Amino acid sequence: EKTVQSVNGVLMSYREWVKDNHAPGTFDFYSQGINTFDTYLTREEKENLLVSEFGPDTVEDWMAAYSSKSDSYRHNLIRSVQAAFNWAVKRKLLKENPLTGLEKPAQTPREAYISDDEWSKIAAAVDGPFLDFLEILRETGCRPIEARVVTAENFDRENRRWYFAVAPKKVRGK
Repeated sequence: EKTVQSVNGVLMSYREWVKDNHAPGTFDFYSQGINTFDTYLTREEKENLLVSEFGPDTVEDWMAAYSSKSDSYRHNLIRSVQAAFNWAVKRKLLKENPLTGLEKPAQTPREAYISDDEWSKIAAAVDGPFLDFLEILRETGCRPIEARVVTAENFDRENRRWYFAVAPKKVRGK
């Protein structure tokens, strides 16, 4: 059974795996947290920290520097590091995850509303099919990727709605 001894070894192995197996946006997401944590370990002279010496307290100490950041931002940083250790356990590179039980701050949804004045400025700046697309997004609240997959087949004229006999496939990050 192959094992990884250092925290840095787990992080860098996972980052390379994500690069080879996921979309570039996913790689960027996980790299941000991993690189930030790696920088912290180096600054604290813990770049050679062994997995056997690693636990939630190290991550909590790292997060102390981000206390002014949003819960969602800190959640995502921690998520990146936790994902690396979950991956290592699944690949049998580690026998157990030293971060089991580490609590992350709850994510808070981002809510942004465009005022009528802001919408007027946007609508004046664009026209044609793109304006139609933006109006659909504004009126329905759907995401661009969701509106993009709608076809005439999905339009139920009688009930004035979109209907999907089969739910659209999730395509996050694509």
